[in-house]
Amino acid sequence: MKNKGVEVFILTLTIVTIGSVLLLMFIVQINAMVQKNLGEGVIISTDVASNIINIEDSTTIEKNDERIVLFKTLTMTESKPINSTDYIATKIDFLYQGQKVSISDALLTKAESLYNATLIMDYVFNYVDDRILKLYEIDKTNFSYVIQRGYQLGDIIYYSVLLMEDQIIKCSIGIYLEDEPVLKSFSRDGYVNLYNQSNIPEEFGIENWCKSREEREKVYKEYFQNSKEIIEEILLMPKVLENVYNVDCVSYFSVSSNWSFVTLGYILEDGTYIKMIYNRVNQMWDGFVIEGYHLDYVKS
Repeated sequence: MKNKGVEVFILTLTIVTIGSVLLLMFIVQINAMVQKNLGEGVIISTDVASNIINIEDSTTIEKNDERIVLFKTLTMTESKPINSTDYIATKIDFLYQGQKVSISDALLTKAESLYNATLIMDYVFNYVDDRILKLYEIDKTNFSYVIQRGYQLGDIIYYSVLLMEDQIIKCSIGIYLEDEPVLKSFSRDGYVNLYNQSNIPEEFGIENWCKSREEREKVYKEYFQNSKEIIEEILLMPKVLENVYNVDCVSYFSVSSNWSFVTLGYILEDGTYIKMIYNRVNQMWDGFVIEGYHLDYVKS
């Protein structure tokens, strides 16, 4: 199957997921560059699709061994009615350990929203700070925090957490919240974004560094050890399968439409599919996103 067909499917699945009016349509565009590099969307489930994936319009997409197979169309969970005065249509502001925090979640009561926000902030100030922020010398006390609800899969709610400094998004964190928070994505937007800067050397134009398969192979291998260390030692995830990739497939190698950002895909021992984002100009790691599973490597 051609890549184009799979890309249409992934785009369709994303639109279905984020389009539900019950979820009041929230998807934060962290920034244009990072969104392009993350691919066609972030859809996570432990319910892995079969070799034939059915989508709502009854068309089918056959599995392609060179592509990442995502999931069956996910049915959104209906939440409580939102016509009660107990539910909020605007954000709630509060202080957490001296930091300004706001949360927007119109499908929960004020008390429920504050409870979720506190769980999330505890997680950010402890686990995320210890695992990532301190490592990259990012001071958690330098920001105000904006928490916004995304979509819901069963009992799991997705939230975006934006670390703001002078109205600029410096970092963004994707968190799934069920009983406890789980880290699903992280991006250092405000620290490595060179998009549209006129002083970027011409050598970093896409056509100058990833036109041939040999160049793509070189770039993929160049970042492999760094990705492996981040995935296994910082994020404490399963080991990376070193020989499972194809630089001619966008699931493993994709670049921004203009120049410097490259997104590299990896399959882990448990089948997890994770993307790592780097900037070719300054060699900096921008972040990661967990996007699903590869059926051939998911352990039963």
